[in-house]
Amino acid sequence: MALHIHEACILLLVIPGLVTSAAISHEDYPADEGDQASSNDNLIFDDYRGKGCVDDSGFVYKLGERFFPGHSNCPCVCALDGPVCDQPECPKIHPKCTKVEHNGCCPECKEVKNFCEYHGKNYKILEEFKPSQAQQRKKERKKERKKERKKERKKERKKERKKEKKKKKKKKKKKKKKKKKKKKKKKTKG
Repeated sequence: MALHIHEACILLLVIPGLVTSAAISHEDYPADEGDQASSNDNLIFDDYRGKGCVDDSGFVYKLGERFFPGHSNCPCVCALDGPVCDQPECPKIHPKCTKVEHNGCCPECKEVKNFCEYHGKNYKILEEFKPSQAQQRKKERKKERKKERKKERKKERKKERKKEKKKKKKKKKKKKKKKKKKKKKKKTKG
């Protein structure tokens, strides 16, 4: 039944949009603007407070009715104080879980990985392996490049700080010179 009411509401909202503006004109309604404004004040809207719950899409549920809000997979029950949503303690998902499904209220692990993958090769859990010499050299070169870049950045920052200090010193010297000139001018005037 709630579905039929919902469809009827949608139909009532869509029909005015289908009517052209030429079909509805102010000449069809001879009442002046003052009468129209006062008639709008007499409209009565149903008060749903304490009688139902509204979900994210604006759908109203009766007291005691069970529904699923848009932001959660857990069910809620409409109560006088608003929706009451049960949040059960969900079991922890295993760290080796590779596929998680969110069909119900709690996420479920659907696939557990019992191997380790490294550069396209699969290894058993706790199986020891060493990267090839080429991979080790590549890794070492990468580390060296990273260190070099870090040193270069450090040098650049140091140079920038020195430049900033020099600029500040020059500004201070200029200010001191200006102050001395002002003092000399005051002494010569006095």
